[in-house]
Amino acid sequence: IEDRDFNLAKAKITARSFVVVSTQGEGDEEALEQAVRSEAGYVGFVASRTKAQKVFEYLRGKGIPQAKLDAVRAPAGLNIGAGAPEEIAISILAEIIKVGAGTPEAKVTSSKAAKASPMLPVLNTEAKDPICGMTVDTGKTRYKTQHEGKWFYFCCAGCKDAFEQQPEKYAVSANQ
Repeated sequence: IEDRDFNLAKAKITARSFVVVSTQGEGDEEALEQAVRSEAGYVGFVASRTKAQKVFEYLRGKGIPQAKLDAVRAPAGLNIGAGAPEEIAISILAEIIKVGAGTPEAKVTSSKAAKASPMLPVLNTEAKDPICGMTVDTGKTRYKTQHEGKWFYFCCAGCKDAFEQQPEKYAVSANQ
């Protein structure tokens, strides 16, 4: 067996990093120890619950705080009934996306990671014209206006004019 180096020092792990430990049973303890000692905002461990608990027990004995172990996603990935390696990989990517999107049920437990990891805005390139209800490409339309700090997009000049004459009426219905 060749020596395995699980040292993450060269990887420049930050609170915005996602680390997934998948060693196929060779070096689980060493790899997971490096991952939980890092600053990673997400640590996933590809293992059964039973295997994960045994590795956690070992790591507790090595002085890893329980809070760090509680933050490890084990088994890694969303529970979608994955069995094949490809399915497991997809479930892990889905969980990373979910955590990255900041959905309440998937928040990273580290407050340090949450503060250091601002979420990118979701860019929506479509909007509903508040006058006629038509879907408008926000990047292409020439007809747009701002009201009370919010942008409104229109399919034509007529809809834009109607909005600008009574913005309070249409802005309220657009927000519902």
